[in-house]
Parts: sequence; C-alpha cells; structure tokens
Amino acid sequence: MQKQTAIYVRRSVSDKDKGNNSLSIDSQKTECVKSLAEGEVYRIYCDDGKSAKNVEGRPAFQQMMSDAKNGMIERIIVKKYDRFSRNMREYLNVTNTLDSYGVSVFSLTEPFNTATKQGRMMRNNLLNFAEIKAYELYKEPKTSLGDIFNYFNENRISTKNSAKSNMDRSQLSGLLKSPLYVRADKEVYQYLISKGYEIIDDVKAFDGVHGLFRHSRKGEVDYIKVGYHEGLIDAETWLAVQDKKSRNQRIPNNKRATHTWLSGLTKCGHCGYCLSIQTTFNVSKTTKWRYYYDNGAYRANGCIKKRLKLKPDEVESIVFNAMKERIKTLEISKKESKKPNAEVDNLKADVIGFEDEIRKLMDKLAEADDVLFAYIQERVKSLHEKKSALEEKIRNKARKQKVVDTAPLSDPLRSWENLTINQKHDLATEMLEVVYVSDEKGVEIKFSI
Repeated sequence: MQKQTAIYVRRSVSDKDKGNNSLSIDSQKTECVKSLAEGEVYRIYCDDGKSAKNVEGRPAFQQMMSDAKNGMIERIIVKKYDRFSRNMREYLNVTNTLDSYGVSVFSLTEPFNTATKQGRMMRNNLLNFAEIKAYELYKEPKTSLGDIFNYFNENRISTKNSAKSNMDRSQLSGLLKSPLYVRADKEVYQYLISKGYEIIDDVKAFDGVHGLFRHSRKGEVDYIKVGYHEGLIDAETWLAVQDKKSRNQRIPNNKRATHTWLSGLTKCGHCGYCLSIQTTFNVSKTTKWRYYYDNGAYRANGCIKKRLKLKPDEVESIVFNAMKERIKTLEISKKESKKPNAEVDNLKADVIGFEDEIRKLMDKLAEADDVLFAYIQERVKSLHEKKSALEEKIRNKARKQKVVDTAPLSDPLRSWENLTINQKHDLATEMLEVVYVSDEKGVEIKFSI
C-alpha cells in the first residue's frame, strides 16, 4: 500500500464569525496543496465548523490519526499549529505521537518540520520550555472570578473562612495564587523576580494585557511564561491579594490575646522559650502590675531567671513605636523602588540582546548543515548561561527592594488606641515574626515584612 500525504484543514465557528478569510477552508487547502511536490499523492482531511477544544468533536482529525497509526500516511501538512489544537503544548504532543507512527508534520507557518533532525530538536525544545496549557476558569453561576479576588482583597478573611466560593480551601488558594488570571504588567514582573521565579520572557512582554503560565520542573525553580490569552484580573488587585495571602500565612495559630497584644510573639532573649505574663494587684485591687515570666526557667538546665524586670508595658511601647517606624521605612522603600535604576536597566538591555541573538540562531537551525548545527547548539548554550547569570543579578537586586502593600497596616496603626486587644494582636502577627526580650539585651524585634 502506497503511503500518501495528508493535508489537514479546519475552521471553527469563531473563525467564521470573525470573517477571517485567510483561515477559510478553501484558502487553507490552496496553500497546503501549493506546497506539494509535482505528482505527490495526497488526501485532504477537513473539519469545517469544528472547534479545537476536543478531538472527539473533530471526526476528520480522528480519521487522520487512525490512518496514520495504520501506516497509510507518510507526512501531514497543516497551515498553522492551531488547526491541530487549541494550544502549542497539545500540538507538540500530537506531533510526538505521530513521530512514533513514523509520520512527520510540516507547518506552513511555524518554523519547523519534524521530518528533519533540526525540526525535531526545535519541537523537543518547545516541549521542554514552553508552558502552554488549557486556559480554563472555574466560575460559579452567580460569582465571577473578579468577585472572588475583590472579596478576598477587601475583607479581613483568609481562604479558610471565605464564603464567596463553593471551592474547597486548597482550590480557592490555588486560584488566588495562580498567575494565569493576572493582566501581567511590569509590577507583576518585578514581584515574580523578587520571589525567585525564572522568567522566560523579557519584561517588555509584560504588557498589562496577557496572563501568565507557571511551570514546575523537578529539582529546579518554577519558571514563568507569558501566555497567549488575555488576563482577567488587573495587576494591582492581583498583587494586593498576593501580599495579603503571604501575610495571612505568617499569622501563627495562637490563642486569642488576653493579657497582651504580643501574645505568642515574645520570647526570652537568652533561651528562646516563650514568655508568659503574670498579673498581680495591690491589697485594694485598685492597681494592677504585669510581669514577664520565662517558661524556660522551669526546664532542666533552666534559664538565668524566672521573672524579668523589664515590664510588658515597656516592651509594648517599644514594639509599637518600632512598628510605626517599620511602616515609614517600607513606604520610603516603595517610593524608591519606582524610580528608574540605571544598573538594572542596563542588565535588562543585555538580557534582551542575548535573547535576540538566541532567536536569530534558532531561526537558522532549520537550514543548517551538521557543522553549523553543532556551532549553533554550542553558541545558544553559551548565550543561555550568560543570560541566566544576568537574570540572577536582576533577581538579587529585586529581592533587596522588597515592596509591601502598607495601606492595610497604616490605617490601624494610626487609630491604635481605638483598637481592641485582639485587633492589635492580629496586626502584630501580620508584621512581626518574634520579639526577644531580656533584661540584659533589652528588646530585639524581628519583622516578617
């Protein structure tokens, strides 16, 4: 049985609605047939008015894959990869399956042909580095994705007690954290860099319109790729939610504050054990005194003293003033971070230069002989190493300019005297990691922001 060339054409209803004549069935057929050699035997597989959403809804595509599996097809020609599937990853996986059948794929638009060694290598590189996946959103009948983000952002809640979605806690947390939905701009780029993600695209690709894909690689840091889809959540809201989520995660599971708003946060500066408060009154019970007791003093090889001379009132005053100063410092840092940084800009320009050279070299692969092919591989590897080194420098500089949304913290601090002890405690746990107290060393504060 003589093998033949398959031409696959497809047009969805949305293509028709948009009036895209370049993707008409006749146009696709004409262009694909023109690419055939003289006298080449071919068969056209056509799915007209069929979406790429699922294979089951495309009978011609299913027939073509079956014929390929049965050895009836030698190669397949398609105008664009999106005629095969709704995203690049599915297309690459399909071509990988066709490889196992001995069938090559030639796209008239994309710059690779899986019949060649170079084309297969480019396809495999895309499989390894492209994070293209289905863009699917969870939506409740009466609650939009925007509603969920706005509700979480505007209310003092966590994913544990949110009532705006019927998703379980892990689903909601994953949705709020996912960069898939953000209209990613330069601020989002800076945030992701500060979190240590590897960014595949240059900062210029963060246009405030498109969403992102996050991809995990075993044993390596996650990397981020700008998607082809439009994001749904504005960058400011998405970043505010990320900041709030990170602060919620830092809140320890303490008992509610009773004797001090620093409950669960104060520890002995010597032994590291928690400090508790004991209260005493005068005979008439008109005056109350509070003292710190070191729980580490009651253990084997206990600490140097049981009761501290430094009073809780003094410690609370010191910590409160430090919290106010911390907010001022963060606000200044936030303003400074918005100023142009010549050194970082130069590093980013060098990265862009490396990326441009890599793209140009990759474009030459399809026509390269073995000698040039080997040279290009080595050169691309060298450029990737230099580019990665520069990106690491950029990440390190971004980490030093940590930007925190201070608005939810500033207002409560200004009305401190009107807050309940538990409201003060909630605010303290958002800002503080631990407060070490001792008579010899005084008060040492470690902030979590």
